[in-house]
Amino acid sequence: MEWQEPFDLFLTELRNRADRCNFGEAKDRLIRDKIIFTNQGKLLEQLLKETDKLTLEKTVSICQAFEQSASHVKEFRDSSGQNKLAAPSKIQKVRKVLPKTKTDSPKQNGDHRARPDKSTSASKFVNDCNFCGGKHEKSKFKCPAYGKTCDKCNGHNHFKKKCRKIHSVTTDNSQPDAEYDYHWLSAMHSGPKHEVSAIMKVNDIDVKFQLDSAADVNTICQKFVHRHQVRPTDIKLKMWNNSSMKPLGEVNLGVRNDRTGETTDVHFVAMPNGYNCLLGLNTIQQMGFVTINKELFVNNVNVSCLGDLGEASLQVDPEIQPKTLPCRKIPLAIRDDVKCELDNLVQRVILKPVTEPTRWVSQMVVVRKSNGRFRLYIDPQALNSALMREHFRLPTLDDVLPELANAKIFSKLDVKEAYWHVRLDEASSLLSTMITPFGRFRWIRLPFGLKVSSEIFQRKLHEAIGDLNGVFSIANDILVAGCGKTDADAKRDNERKLDILYKRCAERHILLNDDKREVFLKEITFHGHRITCDGVKLDDKKLRAISDMEALENVSAVKRFCGVVQ
Repeated sequence: MEWQEPFDLFLTELRNRADRCNFGEAKDRLIRDKIIFTNQGKLLEQLLKETDKLTLEKTVSICQAFEQSASHVKEFRDSSGQNKLAAPSKIQKVRKVLPKTKTDSPKQNGDHRARPDKSTSASKFVNDCNFCGGKHEKSKFKCPAYGKTCDKCNGHNHFKKKCRKIHSVTTDNSQPDAEYDYHWLSAMHSGPKHEVSAIMKVNDIDVKFQLDSAADVNTICQKFVHRHQVRPTDIKLKMWNNSSMKPLGEVNLGVRNDRTGETTDVHFVAMPNGYNCLLGLNTIQQMGFVTINKELFVNNVNVSCLGDLGEASLQVDPEIQPKTLPCRKIPLAIRDDVKCELDNLVQRVILKPVTEPTRWVSQMVVVRKSNGRFRLYIDPQALNSALMREHFRLPTLDDVLPELANAKIFSKLDVKEAYWHVRLDEASSLLSTMITPFGRFRWIRLPFGLKVSSEIFQRKLHEAIGDLNGVFSIANDILVAGCGKTDADAKRDNERKLDILYKRCAERHILLNDDKREVFLKEITFHGHRITCDGVKLDDKKLRAISDMEALENVSAVKRFCGVVQ
């Protein structure tokens, strides 16, 4: 930061920048040093003479006095020069005064008194002020914004058009982009006295974080991050004024709370210096800073989020001709319910209306769920004939059982809306276009029913959590096995593995279904088998279904029984 006049403006900007840094008790000393080493000439000599007993207050006093005296000297010299031009000489030359002609000019007559010094006048004014945006004399008291309150951030001494405060970070899913994941940077600030912050230790440095419950992305300035820790990112940020900004990268760092001694692994977006470091809602909940009591809400607002395991691309056989199928009729009694479900999927950016021509058009299937609501699928018969599989080997229960020999405590988790964790690229999304009585829609997320959906999801899930010890996944079910010599040791081991799994899910944006969570059990049902510490046992429910089966009376019943047994 370079020296600028007036000194009060320079000091104010310097204090504002220091407040955004975690200088602690050294703040006044560092501001004093910055003032000293930014000066030149006689003022620097005067400050260096008193270095041993120089405080910030004394430094400010010396600089203000020097600036005031320099201003007086300059005004005195300007007035003296004008007086010399105006004063008559002692010996005056007597000459005849001729009448002034039209061609005469002040310059030809040697009269310069009426012409003001433009350079001196211009130096006393500020163009495009950093606080008001206008032109005025170089004095904070002449600035129209001095003493005023900003309409955007409620800060002081600046107008809204010159506001530079940026705080909360929120995810925006309303404008998906094929190349970047967009996030919004919104200004949501009501003055420093309402700001809630915490000082945490990152890379052995105390960093001041603003706790922002409106943020779903954590940000950190580049000065707190080592270069080798940052990796490239596809995230693109949009500022409050709708301008885009590409972050420096993303990084996973351990954040330590010195008061509790706990360290949390947090996923950050690296930002240029000058922005606030933020901790978003999920992180401050995980750290225990904020607790949301949903039972106290007047209106229970359900905000349905989606997980994100990355993007997938569907490949079709070019030799198979595309098919465009007609719209399938639906009963009039459920028409409104289907339209409501379609609107819900569009609002959640799972479906998107299509108006452009597409080579593939499939039909829609409507299925009523046990809770009375409807689930919409794409009828995959035509498209499945052209899709090319990845041939990723799907894990089975036989692969998992040998790993559970020493397990005593089990936990089971369920991935919420599993296939919708995977985004489709633009070309693949157009392949999944389906026709409905309300128009055509394409799937933004991986739909159910495609012959490649299970392989794509299982591969993405394996890449995310496949390296965790004691954690096994089949389809959308995750099994965590706790081992130990005693049940207490096994429970502690299971709890430790669960904590690691929860952190990994938070990092990789994997959403879990809380309603289907089963933890710390000695026996658990997993894919049709009852798994215990003593081994695998038969599921009583399945045995009861066969024992209570009615006598077989025809060929169809025999075939049905053979299918159940196999």
